[in-house]
Amino acid sequence: MNRSILNARAAAQQLAFGPMVFQAVRILWKSGVLTAIDEAPPPGPSLEQISRKTGLSPYALGVLLEVAESADVIRRADGSLALTKTGSIVLYDKLTQVNIDFVHDVCYQGMFLLDEALATGKPAGLRVFSDAETIYDCITELPEDAQNSWYAFDHFYSDRAFRDAVGIVFGTPVTSLMDVGGNTGRWAMCCLKHDDEVEIVIADLPGQLAKAREKFTGTPFADRVRYQEVDLLTGQIDWSARFDVIWMSQFLDCFSEEQIARILGCLRPALTAGGRVFIMETFVDRQRFDAATYSLNAISLYFTAMANGSSRMYRCETVERILHEQGYEIVATHDDIGLGHTLLECTVS
Repeated sequence: MNRSILNARAAAQQLAFGPMVFQAVRILWKSGVLTAIDEAPPPGPSLEQISRKTGLSPYALGVLLEVAESADVIRRADGSLALTKTGSIVLYDKLTQVNIDFVHDVCYQGMFLLDEALATGKPAGLRVFSDAETIYDCITELPEDAQNSWYAFDHFYSDRAFRDAVGIVFGTPVTSLMDVGGNTGRWAMCCLKHDDEVEIVIADLPGQLAKAREKFTGTPFADRVRYQEVDLLTGQIDWSARFDVIWMSQFLDCFSEEQIARILGCLRPALTAGGRVFIMETFVDRQRFDAATYSLNAISLYFTAMANGSSRMYRCETVERILHEQGYEIVATHDDIGLGHTLLECTVS
């Protein structure tokens, strides 16, 4: 058997046992074992010392650490333990930790039903938490760990992008902005702090609007925020106002291509003359690093099994096509926003 086949077989075994290795490494991080190894003075801690510090038995440590060694998370040298570079990333890198928590708390159980979700076009895995049709209907009702990890995942990526995007959006004067799918109001808050005059309407489902109201109640910004309950999929909304800017962040990936077209058509009447639409997404085909593309392709399976059964992380070219079909013109494309977002700046053509 030649080396290329051996390497391919080894990679295949990593796939086969990947879920088990994931759980072992997650437990080593969460239980403090990785910290105990990294903080111990040379020549490193003994199993007995780690056991006393973490409460895990020598047996438990034995099986976990052997898996971690095979996964290049720890290494042994002259009988001592140390973290590899991968182990250090697991222990200290916030991006990795947010992803681990999201996969474990939100996705892991439901992925057992991925085949059903693919066959039916419904988020079959969601029923481990709820009978709701989509995860967006029940985010505020998820178990505490799942809800916290969902919001942490969403906010970790979006907050960094918001800081980069706000200067672009307000590069020309904005008096009125509608935040579509405004979630808990973090983008709205970013805008209100950036500009003393802008007024914001957050448009979302009732549960999310309740979270946003909590965020602004009692703040100096409360009188510049309004809330509008919307179901954009109906396509029949009587907009009571027009906006200089319509903003959508990590929103269109929550819908199928057909639904995206319907949403974009529904929003056109809400723009002022010369108004702009900003769409911020992590597009699969606009990433600088292979690891980012890998992660986004995997996140598409979350949408399949857990979120709605019909959406995904899109390629930029797909959204560009739908925009053109719905009468929008892309006037600027801003890459490298935050941790891999692209910001599409559009007008109605």
